[in-house]
Amino acid sequence: DPSRPLQLDTNRFVHQQLPVRLAHAMLQIEETRARDGPQGAWFERLGQACETFCQSVQTLNPSQPQFVDQIEVHLAEFGASLEVGRAADLQLWLRALATTQPSQYHSFQQAIQRMFQALTVARLLVMSAKYLQHKVSESTAEPPRRPAVPTDIHELATRAAGDAHSVCVGKYGWAPEVKVSAVPGSPPQPHALFVRPFMHYVFFEVLKNCMQAVAERHEALHGDDGEPEPISIMTSETTHYVGIKISDTGGGMPLTTARHAFDYFYTTAPVLDPAAWSAEVGPPMQGYGVGLSMSRLYCELAGGGMTLSPLLGHGTDVVIHLRKDGSTLF
Repeated sequence: DPSRPLQLDTNRFVHQQLPVRLAHAMLQIEETRARDGPQGAWFERLGQACETFCQSVQTLNPSQPQFVDQIEVHLAEFGASLEVGRAADLQLWLRALATTQPSQYHSFQQAIQRMFQALTVARLLVMSAKYLQHKVSESTAEPPRRPAVPTDIHELATRAAGDAHSVCVGKYGWAPEVKVSAVPGSPPQPHALFVRPFMHYVFFEVLKNCMQAVAERHEALHGDDGEPEPISIMTSETTHYVGIKISDTGGGMPLTTARHAFDYFYTTAPVLDPAAWSAEVGPPMQGYGVGLSMSRLYCELAGGGMTLSPLLGHGTDVVIHLRKDGSTLF
């Protein structure tokens, strides 16, 4: 079966390269930390988690059938150990560092980007390996979903808008409307090959931010009177790319805030109480400082990118470009 060598190559790549890439990222992170600062505990947790993960992966055998499942468990454990919701001290430190020591701040951002990129690529490889493993086994069970599948952009955006709507209603009691349409002359229902969970995350995070901005501005200016303009999602399609523009009238943001919009763990929101999230109440509207940064990472891995254009006093446009064929995901 030609899938067997490909599966083994995928397993070996994860086994050999992931620990190395994480270790390099951790070394760069260590160079930026202030060991006596209040954020030191978070660095300690991250370092211990990285070391434990790398040691665990190196004990596995990539030629064994259970390798993929074992890697998946270790990835989940490592992701949980990052404790994004408990990074309050780190967030406060980064706000100051961005102003006082921009070169050190930039180095930290590069290292965190490298770490999240390695983890995300590993997740993609695990998805691919599980799919290939099923083909090799000739199992009659329902196969795992392929990492990238043909996706209706409008359907996915509408689904994510519904999820963001629920979160916004939970906080404000109402949520702005979202309208999805295609640019005149473009296909009315554009499709592309995407990793659905990743792209749902992108739409959800952007729309959640848009809804919060619109809701707060409308209540500040108009109270309970009238309704704000709907949030607009416009799509276009070319031979190789699909374009998406998400626009709101939430008042925009200052340039000093916009320049850090895609930075990891940088947030201007009040520092979150670790208990702010639970399975019962759902996620908070903002405060972790990873939503847009991870969204842009997912777009870049899909062969595209994400840009943000705020107009202070009016609103913000978020423009996304993605390859249609998913070729960069493998």
